[in-house]
Amino acid sequence: MVTGFAATAVTVVACRYPGVLGGFNPTSAWGLSELSAAIVGLPIGFLVIAIVSLLTAAPSAERLSVLDAIRRPGGRPFVQEGES
Repeated sequence: MVTGFAATAVTVVACRYPGVLGGFNPTSAWGLSELSAAIVGLPIGFLVIAIVSLLTAAPSAERLSVLDAIRRPGGRPFVQEGES
């Protein structure tokens, strides 16, 4: 998410102040405006999330049980066995 935000912020800055990034101007290069800067940041953010997810190990069963216990208010599940 941070990379997508950073890419969007850089695009907005480059659109508003064309000389700041060494003359790079996404308005003339890609036809983007400040309002459409998320077109750059959104796919970059999703791509980084997918890559990090694939490169990191899955959480252990112990961590998953702790997370499951945190999510249950009062330590009880909302739906008991046999209920629907």
